[in-house]
Amino acid sequence: MSREDLEAIAKVILKHNVVVISDEIYSELTYTGNRHVSIVEIEGMKERTVFNQWVLKSLCDDRMENGVCSSSRSVDETND
Repeated sequence: MSREDLEAIAKVILKHNVVVISDEIYSELTYTGNRHVSIVEIEGMKERTVFNQWVLKSLCDDRMENGVCSSSRSVDETND
């Protein structure tokens, strides 16, 4: 997805106060030659995004799965 597409989506997210769950497991696999753009790179999105990344699967090793799920403190506090 292009940066412009993500910026348009971010406007809607901010308007409606939505929390984003971003699964970027295959973020390193791009076929068009363009650099992957994460939603957390868009202004205002880092604070409202839960980011999911499965390290070994994205590196083409499916024998084990080690996952990382992180979010900013402000997203965590909304679930207290």
